[in-house]
Amino acid sequence: VADNYNNLGVTCYFKREYDEALRYHEKSLGIRLKMLEPEHPDIAQSYGNLGLVHGSMGDNNKAIEYHRKSLAIQMKMLGPRHPAVASSYRNLGELYDTRGEDARALDYFEKALAISVEALGPKHPEVAQNYECLGMAHDRDGAHEKAISYLGESLKIILKTFGPEHLRVARCYNKIGSIHQTLGDYPKALQYHGKTLAIFRERLSPQHPDIAMCYNDIGATHHSNSEFNKAIEFFWKSLAIRLETLGPDHPEVAQSYNNLGA
Repeated sequence: VADNYNNLGVTCYFKREYDEALRYHEKSLGIRLKMLEPEHPDIAQSYGNLGLVHGSMGDNNKAIEYHRKSLAIQMKMLGPRHPAVASSYRNLGELYDTRGEDARALDYFEKALAISVEALGPKHPEVAQNYECLGMAHDRDGAHEKAISYLGESLKIILKTFGPEHLRVARCYNKIGSIHQTLGDYPKALQYHGKTLAIFRERLSPQHPDIAMCYNDIGATHHSNSEFNKAIEFFWKSLAIRLETLGPDHPEVAQSYNNLGA
């Protein structure tokens, strides 16, 4: 029964039904605490899942508390070089990154990367995800060249693992493009955003919010390059999709109006 509740919680989490996910994971944890030893790996799993849900709900302090509980059990029962430990380090790193604690976030991401490379091999998708986390953390810390380097390592792995048309590849292209925009290399930024858009158009519906996001990023790059007519064209495309799919009161619609006003 605990496993069923856990699976329902995971499903709700991926559907972004966080209140329901929280309820199912709490039920699963309650049963597991009664039936299992307090340091059983399944209890660590429940703590980790609760940490993910609380993090997605914006309660970072509670999320960190649960991930630390999960990590403590994993370290003791699975050992410090287990892939589950790497996942907990990455989860903690993402939470500290959200809180703006850059040095702490980078420390956790580096630990996650080292363990995942050792335990899973250098070409595993989990390794790619840890490279990506490090890249984005360095970007937010202002180390943009280092960010591009880490994202490039991630891109190599996911291209080989998933193929050139995969959505993970598209999203990695988009992140690299945004960093090139920050660096003022607008042709390269547009090149990467164009690759992103091509995959999104192939894999997603024409009105998907990710396509709107990509139009917005292309518009922002043109605006930064003083190509205002092109910027307006893409901002309008983004706004049209957002109005249809998200509604007039959504924050991303407000962002589009703001971009057009700028």
